[in-house]
Amino acid sequence: MKRFIYILIFLFTSIQFAEAKNEIYRTISSGSWETTSIWEVSKDGGKTWHSASGYPEYHPIRRFTVIISKGTKVTHNKDVTVTRKGHLYVEGDLSIKSTFRVYDAGHVKVSGNLYIESLDAVGAMQGSWTGKIEVTSKGYIGVTGKISLGSGTNIDNDGAIATTEGNDGMWESDGDIYYNESSVNPRPAFLPIKLKSFTVSLNNSIANFNWITASEQNNDYFTLEQSTDLQSWESIHTEQGAGNSSAELYYSAEKELNKVGVYYFRLKQTDYDGKFTYSQVVSLKNTKLPKMQQPKAVVGNGSIIIKNTYHNLQIFNMQGRLVGQYSNTKVISDFNEQGVFIFVFDNQYKQKININF
Repeated sequence: MKRFIYILIFLFTSIQFAEAKNEIYRTISSGSWETTSIWEVSKDGGKTWHSASGYPEYHPIRRFTVIISKGTKVTHNKDVTVTRKGHLYVEGDLSIKSTFRVYDAGHVKVSGNLYIESLDAVGAMQGSWTGKIEVTSKGYIGVTGKISLGSGTNIDNDGAIATTEGNDGMWESDGDIYYNESSVNPRPAFLPIKLKSFTVSLNNSIANFNWITASEQNNDYFTLEQSTDLQSWESIHTEQGAGNSSAELYYSAEKELNKVGVYYFRLKQTDYDGKFTYSQVVSLKNTKLPKMQQPKAVVGNGSIIIKNTYHNLQIFNMQGRLVGQYSNTKVISDFNEQGVFIFVFDNQYKQKININF
């Protein structure tokens, strides 16, 4: 019997020890959550750090801390649960392509960007204790789906949560929601507008923006914001809102993109009282320079001058035969053929030119 009691005491002590662990994981580089090399760990509350032997548990994060460090971007395709005094601090970028849950005294603090791509994202609502979500210092949570926020959720210092569920963003609350340091209870709809759609398309190097609202309430204006790294955002266009409307309204704008690469866009909506929300972030890949920046050949006195930067140039006659090839040459003086030719810069910019020295 004594032996049995000792075993029980040992098991209880072991369980208590496991529950009281003080580990902190933080990212040192970008990548997938389940990539061990992006993590380092501290087992003494952050005093000393060493390379992690594995990635931190995510379902659940319980009685330990995970930090997505500023300047790092982490993606994850599985459910994430924060519970039982687990802590998740998002200072960089975290993209969860599944369900996200916070309950039983779980704590999430976002000062960077948290993207949740689930159709039933749940935050701070379940369990015997209410979990806590804080969005601070211009932090941003974007949810594709429906988010339920419980008591203690705090959104301040220009923080924002935006949701989209199909064509209609929505959220629910079971307690006080603190928005820009003022308590709101209850609040029937998080977004002052019902955004039916927000799309971006590309025509050569022109980005075309279109968005539709199903209704608007106290809507002052829209701002289109652009980023190339999801960290720094700039305003590129402002559009006046309708104030209050129950009708479906259509908006559009365009912007010439002056660089080749991937762009990110979001729509910011601002109330008359200065409060604002964001749409989901959409991306666009630009493969062409604006016309003013595209390489162009000009015939001079006995030479061909190339304006703007290029890497490779191929010259074809009207029969399709390659008759000349150059790299980064600004002045071509050794091309002696006459007639009409097709200049192809970097395999995408074409120009028909008549050469008659």
